[in-house]
Amino acid sequence: MKKISLTLATILVFNNLAMAQQAVVLELFHGKECPHCQKEISCLPELKAMYPALEVKSFEVWHNDENRQLWGQRLKDFGQVPEAVPTNIIGNKKVIVGADMQGILQAMKEFYGEPKTIRIEEENQKEQEEQGKWW
Repeated sequence: MKKISLTLATILVFNNLAMAQQAVVLELFHGKECPHCQKEISCLPELKAMYPALEVKSFEVWHNDENRQLWGQRLKDFGQVPEAVPTNIIGNKKVIVGADMQGILQAMKEFYGEPKTIRIEEENQKEQEEQGKWW
């Protein structure tokens, strides 16, 4: 029984380490003048602090035909079509349309584990949202 417990504990530790070290890619399709996109972009440094391995690939789609075509192709891979910006593809696993920072954070937790740090406590969340911060 001890051997099984030790083996299970070892697997869990290595699984958590693998998740922590896994490269995290967020593809962001946005419009240059889009206020929702700008709000999301302003939150990305804090998200990067929470997930140091995060790589953001940013594609402006309102003025760049090549990026707009890529946006359509990437969404086609998920059985979707471009509808609105910002569009986020997280780790080639999930699409989130809109500046849904809570949804993005939830997906990051689901696929990559808990963040390194969370700066704002749960009880202050509503106050921070009113001030334009997202968590």
